[in-house]
Amino acid sequence: MEAILRSIFPKEFFTHSAHFQGLLIGVLYLVSLIAQLFRFEKFSEVTAAYQLPGGDFTAAIVAWLLPLTALVALPFLLSMRLNRRARVISRTAVIALPLFWLVLGIWLSFVTHTVTNSGFLGATMALPSGFWLILLAALWLWVAVSIVRVSPERR
Repeated sequence: MEAILRSIFPKEFFTHSAHFQGLLIGVLYLVSLIAQLFRFEKFSEVTAAYQLPGGDFTAAIVAWLLPLTALVALPFLLSMRLNRRARVISRTAVIALPLFWLVLGIWLSFVTHTVTNSGFLGATMALPSGFWLILLAALWLWVAVSIVRVSPERR
């Protein structure tokens, strides 16, 4: 099994464990991205139920920003070789997405009590909002920050 992994990944992946940690957390970003894009035409209806200030306009922006942020975060998590500006943007997206879900989970739990779908997996699978979303986002943010802090730059 180790020989197969060594043939797939570059040598740098075996020098620092942060590369594999980023790859593993990247699966969470990818799953949420694919689920949100799978029924993207219905995702703005899910975000409209959040009753955010600004109404449907804000709901449409949130429906675009969530998958876009997950997509922008993937190059950093996959330890791709990036120029400095792209690396900073991708690294910022790694932190921004779970932070946004944390704020959104708090909003859904304490301000809006009638939401039946948190939107974490888009309109594909209805996951209710509540304490679990806050806990998931907080843990996700903690892992994302720890990966950003220790992740070496690939040259």
